[in-house]
Amino acid sequence: MMRKKRSRAAGLLVVVFLGLLAAACGRGEEKSVVFPPAPEFSLPGLEGGRLDSADLKGQVLFLHFWATWCKYCVHEIPELNELYAEYGKRGVRFLAVSLDEEGAAAVKALQQEVAIDYPVALGNMRIVEDFGNFRGLPSTFIITPDWKIYRHIRGYVPRSALEQALDAALQK
Repeated sequence: MMRKKRSRAAGLLVVVFLGLLAAACGRGEEKSVVFPPAPEFSLPGLEGGRLDSADLKGQVLFLHFWATWCKYCVHEIPELNELYAEYGKRGVRFLAVSLDEEGAAAVKALQQEVAIDYPVALGNMRIVEDFGNFRGLPSTFIITPDWKIYRHIRGYVPRSALEQALDAALQK
């Protein structure tokens, strides 16, 4: 008698669990995703002048935060050069924002060892705050032509993951 009650209770638990699981998974309904607007910015360029967000709108933007002291950031520069060459032809804009405290001197010293083909701006804590106080480098934001944050990629990821994010953003 006790076994029948236990097996009924166990069966009931399974049914309840499956019902909750089905409810949590949904029934194939598509949910619209609202992308937050990207912050406006104006940063000094590595080679002088200013790099303004207003000049970058209208195309997908690959906005990459990095620093010369970050080994993963330096490691991925050749991959980013390749992405820049390939996706630049497809209309994607690239901007790397250095968060080095030493500013242009640190980036220019690194350029003696590693070529950086894409534009570089000099960042500060204000732009980090504006982009949600993200932690860790590298940190990349894919921004849509209408200036919405489509994706935030934290840390070093394989090139294929960056390509997937860019391809998806180009199709939006």
